[in-house]
Amino acid sequence: MKETKRDIIRLLIELKVTHILMEYGCEGKGIVELNYFKMHLPLYVHFHGYDASSMLEHSAIVEYIKWMSGFVTGIITVSNKMKTRLAAAGITKERWL
Repeated sequence: MKETKRDIIRLLIELKVTHILMEYGCEGKGIVELNYFKMHLPLYVHFHGYDASSMLEHSAIVEYIKWMSGFVTGIITVSNKMKTRLAAAGITKERWL
């Protein structure tokens, strides 16, 4: 696992990545943590449909979303309805784009 993290960091540096866009908001805990502790890049999370509708029925996902939203630069959604559902799950207004 440590080698994988080093490889990801090395790749991001080699490619001169300046921002991260994470697709599917209910996934990606590893990249959120890696970015927070090592890379410190602006990280944006895009919620599509499935990840912000049926997945919100699971309490563990709601807790993850609350946690994750504290470590990202911004949250992107495809609709106001989805934004409302995610806000109800605990994402603060400071994170919305």
